[in-house]
Amino acid sequence: MRSFNLKRMAFCLFVLPIFIFILINNRIFLLLDYIFFPQFIRQKIKDPVYIIAAPRSATTYLFHSLAQNRDKYTCVKLWEIIFAPSILQKYCWISVFKIDSYLHSPLKKSVRFFENLIIGKFSKIHVIGLELPEEDEGFLLWNFSTLYMTFFYSDSDFFENFYQFDRSMKPKAKIRIMNTYSNYIKRHNFVFNRKGDRQFLSKNPLMMNKINSLHSIFPDARIININRDIADTLPSTLALNRSIYAAFTSIRTNESVESQTIEQLIAWYAMAHESLATKFPNQHIKIDFRKLIQQDKEEITRISEFLSIPNERLIFPVNVSGKKHKNSNSYERLSKEELAPILLKLPFMKEYSN
Repeated sequence: MRSFNLKRMAFCLFVLPIFIFILINNRIFLLLDYIFFPQFIRQKIKDPVYIIAAPRSATTYLFHSLAQNRDKYTCVKLWEIIFAPSILQKYCWISVFKIDSYLHSPLKKSVRFFENLIIGKFSKIHVIGLELPEEDEGFLLWNFSTLYMTFFYSDSDFFENFYQFDRSMKPKAKIRIMNTYSNYIKRHNFVFNRKGDRQFLSKNPLMMNKINSLHSIFPDARIININRDIADTLPSTLALNRSIYAAFTSIRTNESVESQTIEQLIAWYAMAHESLATKFPNQHIKIDFRKLIQQDKEEITRISEFLSIPNERLIFPVNVSGKKHKNSNSYERLSKEELAPILLKLPFMKEYSN
């Protein structure tokens, strides 16, 4: 992955300097929060709702649908993750765009133009936009404490302990990372939900391997766990990863990387199943992927009752994001022979198999 090729060189020359500039800027502003807004540390996060499931399991579909209930939920947007992880930055950008709106939004129009130019192609892989809800795991990029970094260095063992976070991460590092994550969420709520009138809503597939750690910071969290046929989920995730890796290098991912991905996903399923039963026994619900996307009335009612909201709050438009989205990643389902040994390791997933 780090071998010389033109795409890799272009990325390093043009994208990395921008990333480093934003990184330094964000870290400075994060430190300034402790000077100007030290009270954010005491911000309460009450009964947050987490959508935790394997990638390609309709987590974004449900996340965007629930996020439309703005009087009920608050969630992180992509612009916050990239440009405003700190409280001071959030207030600055909010002020700038308020002034911009009085001038007929020339800045906002320019931002949207460059947004479509730069990240528009990724919408074929994953519904994405600066003003759309996004996975708040992205905040940890600014601390180099997330598996997202492996998309740039997939052949490195530096992030080995992150793959099975609850089992492998050293206790002190685990506490530090989860406290850092918690502080990002407190910053968000300090600006957008200081009175705690709304529930914090999050969607994070990477939380599958750290549900125990999530319990340590948000023991009252409520978790929605979506389950899809593994015969589709695993190959679809590999196809997704190939597309993301392709953004950084023209060298194809090797078989060892893909084998490791499958092994880790299997481990994540097992870890999540065990942790939900032990840490959140009465605070989680398991949802059938097929019933969810088919908007099965009984399944929708189950979700509504779990979240204590009326059924009509879970009306799924054809396109919840307002953007056209069709996954361009093709894949072949696992055969029965390939699936059988996996289900022996994960017998609880048999009921979701076609």
